[in-house]
Amino acid sequence: MTTIKTAQTNDERHPLHGYQPAPSRFKSRKNFFKSTTEITPSFEHERHRKWIASNQTNNFKIKPVEKLPPRYRCEWNTWKALNRLRVGVARTKKNLCKWGYNTETVDYECGSEQTEQHILVCPLNSVSCTPEDLAKATDAAIQVANQWSRKEI
Repeated sequence: MTTIKTAQTNDERHPLHGYQPAPSRFKSRKNFFKSTTEITPSFEHERHRKWIASNQTNNFKIKPVEKLPPRYRCEWNTWKALNRLRVGVARTKKNLCKWGYNTETVDYECGSEQTEQHILVCPLNSVSCTPEDLAKATDAAIQVANQWSRKEI
């Protein structure tokens, strides 16, 4: 929205360039032109910095590419669990508690805290994997995702 105001203010080709909005008849009504802020280079830089900082939480560092990911023909539940584990939003007890869906303890059956990292190496699993395995969708990662898909993670 703020890019529209910036274009309207700075670009002479914009149909509303130089337009002065009429005064509002009601105090509760906010004019778009008056209620938004103009984008400045420092504003864009700050927004980009915040976006980068928010994306630093992804521990697996999967780079986006324009081709189908490995093992894209898995069963839907396995594929869903694999992708949730990849990006760190699996339905673990810790995440459910953080999201407000689960008020119970975050400990798992093995006694450790149930997080995405713990799921990969849990001693109750028949196989373990690493974040790199998840990114490459190796056989070990598929087996872990398949096990956890049955537990609806």
